[in-house]
Amino acid sequence: MNHLKIITYFNSELDKLALYKSDPEGNSFEHNHEFDELVIFENIMSTIANHTSKPSIMH
Repeated sequence: MNHLKIITYFNSELDKLALYKSDPEGNSFEHNHEFDELVIFENIMSTIANHTSKPSIMH
């Protein structure tokens, strides 16, 4: 499993927010992180399946 590190996505370990735009096809590998992640989709053109087959609810 790939472990995503703060130093890769943030300018400083003190930063509270970082923005990162990526190709969704290139981010489909299993991973975990040292930080919380919020994913925002734009221009969705296909069906997104989740792994539990249950609706996803964002709180």
